[in-house]
Amino acid sequence: MSSSDNSKQGSKGKPFRRYGRKPEEEKKGIPMIRYGKGNNYYKFRETLSEVAMEKFGKLGKLIDLEEYYLPEMVFTDFEAMGYSDARIEQLEPEEYNEHTRKLTKMEEDRPKLYRLIMQHVSVESKDEVAQDEDYEEWHQEKTPRSCGRRL
Repeated sequence: MSSSDNSKQGSKGKPFRRYGRKPEEEKKGIPMIRYGKGNNYYKFRETLSEVAMEKFGKLGKLIDLEEYYLPEMVFTDFEAMGYSDARIEQLEPEEYNEHTRKLTKMEEDRPKLYRLIMQHVSVESKDEVAQDEDYEEWHQEKTPRSCGRRL
């Protein structure tokens, strides 16, 4: 063994390990939310918001807004762009359909976001949330907005 190998090992020949520090990989991800005093709700919410925005786009704004985000429908002024009336009649429905597709996608992703939230809720927190009088309704519908409000 070289002298540099000895400096990395303890007195019993075991490699030196730092205790009390978590590797960077373990710090990533959504933490499990805990119930009661000393809970980690704000850290949970911050991390959940980032992950939700990454996975579900605009639907992830629900975590910060505490309401579903509804994108505004903005029509392009095709007349000012010099398009003919026939072309405008063709393009306007396409814009409307694109907006409708975005809204439909957001509605379809709601149960997925609900599942993401519930995966990171501790058993104690689930028990506490289940005591809500409307729990059965929003749990069956997989409504992330109601779930987020109860946490």
